[in-house]
Amino acid sequence: MAPLIIIMQKIKPITISLLLTLIALAPLNVLPDEITEKVYLSCDRSVYIAGESIAFFAHLTSVNNQQLSKVLYVELLDATGKQIEGIKTPVDSSSSSGQLVVPADLLSGYYYLRAYTKWMRNQGPGSYAWKLIKVINPTRNETMTGTNTLEPQNLAEPKAFIIQLQKKEIITRENVVFEVDMIRNDLDIVSFSFSVVPEEAVQSLLWQPVFSDSISTTIYYMPETKGISLSGQLVDEETGEGVPSQHINLTVVDQNKEFMARQTDENGRFFFALPDGIGERDLFICAQLATDKKTVVHIDKDFCSIDVKLPALYFELDSVARASALKMAVNHQVDGFFPVSGKTELLPISPDERAFYGKPTHVVDIDRYVQLPTLEEYFNELPGMARVRKRNGSRYFKVLGTNGALAIYDPLVMIDLVAIDDPEKVLSVAPQQIERIEIVNEPYIKGDLTYGGIISLISRKGDFGGIDLPSSGIFVAYELFDPATKQQKVINSNADNPDPRNTIGWWPNVTLNPEKKISLSFKTGDTSGNFAIVATAILSNGEIAYAVKRFNIKD
Repeated sequence: MAPLIIIMQKIKPITISLLLTLIALAPLNVLPDEITEKVYLSCDRSVYIAGESIAFFAHLTSVNNQQLSKVLYVELLDATGKQIEGIKTPVDSSSSSGQLVVPADLLSGYYYLRAYTKWMRNQGPGSYAWKLIKVINPTRNETMTGTNTLEPQNLAEPKAFIIQLQKKEIITRENVVFEVDMIRNDLDIVSFSFSVVPEEAVQSLLWQPVFSDSISTTIYYMPETKGISLSGQLVDEETGEGVPSQHINLTVVDQNKEFMARQTDENGRFFFALPDGIGERDLFICAQLATDKKTVVHIDKDFCSIDVKLPALYFELDSVARASALKMAVNHQVDGFFPVSGKTELLPISPDERAFYGKPTHVVDIDRYVQLPTLEEYFNELPGMARVRKRNGSRYFKVLGTNGALAIYDPLVMIDLVAIDDPEKVLSVAPQQIERIEIVNEPYIKGDLTYGGIISLISRKGDFGGIDLPSSGIFVAYELFDPATKQQKVINSNADNPDPRNTIGWWPNVTLNPEKKISLSFKTGDTSGNFAIVATAILSNGEIAYAVKRFNIKD
């Protein structure tokens, strides 16, 4: 069968007239041959009922074993290239695993799972790892329309290793042990993934797209070597050009307090490595301008924004596939009432009550003193380590201390951890709005910027003292790591309850023991029929090896 051809379109500028603006990136000065990362993606199966979770495992390799990225991006797309779901998972020891939920209202049809790093986005979707996924929704009669056909591709006969079962006859609710024996001991296998699933759910695992159009190797994205990043550009509203050498401040506006600062490069671009976290975080990003230009902050889209058109495959189920899908759909429905597999609970996260700068040198509790009419009087009349002074008729803050750098650099002044570069705006806040003032009387280095200490005002209501925040700033709801990376399984051990698992075994990252053996066990559920153990091995030379062991479960 001739390979299916995917047509790629060049990236287009996208503008959203809300808080988040997506932009095409300015190129960075990095050589194309330095893009060395590659992702190998495996899933527990290729057929899912709408509402189930896709369990996936990814292994990252790179030329010269130079591991760069610490973040994996995984997306579920339809044939038009529209993102259905997308998550970010951490990369640890060159591997990443997680679960991506298939929406319960998704139409039956073929969809595409892809995985990549931000660094790989410089070479475009042709460099990503892809998997073809079949989704069945028994609650909806409509299906995704398609005209292309795809012949089932069964996994090749084993050439590197074989799977052996200790028992020939297997029944429901039975403990089963299987072993992996190497046929070729000369192979250097980096990692295995194993799954035990209905036989009808292992077709098409070898499918891989063929791209007809090459993508420019110009470098736009930097590797995420520490964690999830956010990048963008400070733009002159009149000319549309980037504004260089300006301070950009980022505040994480939630219970885990964090502040960051960077300076725009020659193209007006900036880059932040965000703190570790899960779920959605509210960020405030603004420019601390040393210019009269009217500017706007643009934020780059976190997931790949290159338009792709994928094959719209014709969806149908033969009698065997229909019978298997019916069993899986019933299992999924039962699992909703008696969850055995996949039910998770979010692990609690303790908020950090301290600000990013730790313990302040001095704290002024407003309520401890007689009420004064202005904040300036609190700074100048009360014992403390900061004063308000005048320079050329304009007021400014100065932190006092013995370190000579305090006299050279201006302090970082914040209200509720948002940097405010206008002293007049800060001093206009009514003292009744402020709970306390925290001061750090040591030079503070944040990113590529140095501050002459810190003056941090904490409001009573968390409303920034009622002032207007910098006009150049925007609030952004930004997704960090998927919460599933911080979840734990809650297994229902009641033997009287049904066991309706569709995936009855999933081991995403397994290595050979010193004897080059693997032995794993699983317990069958309540579903009888034809099943398969699927093994996927990643070799050090980048090749993939497969093995399948088919068996029958009897009632």
